[in-house]
Amino acid sequence: MTVENVTLTAPKLWGEIVQTNPDTIVALTGAHYFPASRGIASHNIPLPEHKGMLLEQDLLEGLTPEVEHDLRIGIPFPKRVPYPVFAVASPVYVWTGDRGDPSEQKVWARTICYENEASLKQMRKWKDVQPKAMIMADFDCAGTPKNLKRITDVLRKDATKSRWVLHTGNSFHLVDEELIEPIRYPWHIGKLINDFASTTHPARRNIIEAFGNELQNHWYHPDKLKRWTKEVLRTFKHYDDTTDDGMPFILDIRHAAHSIDEYLRFMINEWGGFGFLRISGKLSSDRPPVVVARQRPRRNIELLNLSSLRSATRQMRLL
Repeated sequence: MTVENVTLTAPKLWGEIVQTNPDTIVALTGAHYFPASRGIASHNIPLPEHKGMLLEQDLLEGLTPEVEHDLRIGIPFPKRVPYPVFAVASPVYVWTGDRGDPSEQKVWARTICYENEASLKQMRKWKDVQPKAMIMADFDCAGTPKNLKRITDVLRKDATKSRWVLHTGNSFHLVDEELIEPIRYPWHIGKLINDFASTTHPARRNIIEAFGNELQNHWYHPDKLKRWTKEVLRTFKHYDDTTDDGMPFILDIRHAAHSIDEYLRFMINEWGGFGFLRISGKLSSDRPPVVVARQRPRRNIELLNLSSLRSATRQMRLL
């Protein structure tokens, strides 16, 4: 497929994923947030359930939902509305009911949720929907063609995956279309860490692999996962951090640690999301992330016209 004079943006990509995924995705989770300085926590404003179930067409049109005021105590809403950022997350919710055609039940699920007749948690109890995780990751490196090649060289070693690489303006995102059981999410993050350990200096490789192995060996131990997140934040730093403390890593392992922490809360509360990935623009980069590489199962990654790193309006080519 060739797209002429059009850039496949992150919102449109997500619209296509929702529309074409073999498992019937009936809802996305996500949040708005307002960017803060690095090291300062942002306040997430969760996407209402019914909006996550009605988002598909907006995303296909390249739109993202408008931010809503959150009046809960402890979450101050800015007096002057800054540039809101929208991010999607795991889990997505897939249709598992057996009443009629899945596409019809997708509409039915949206309708009863929109009219407040049932929540996703209630529909889970009815066994009509179930949460599935998607592996999404940030990379912690400059957004250059050289770094894109480093990333795709690693990803193409596993030719069984359907994956997308997005350029954010400053760096890259990864979206792996495979849907997995949420309980296995830490194991897959550990595998991703080990896959990218090969990109680092040999003297550091064993340290990074130890962190990956810890997730793969103890993915079912909440206490060990909590300790893992703390150790990551103590051990690693961002690539552009000029201090002497910590080591950099091409995969944003600090983002992974925050995602594991969010995952643990989800597993307890059965609500919310984890592994947030930005798909809208933001004040410092007012255009949304764009697709720069795609991998289909059993085929190599194709770089989608690297000029898109410099211009979001150049012709891009898709497999």
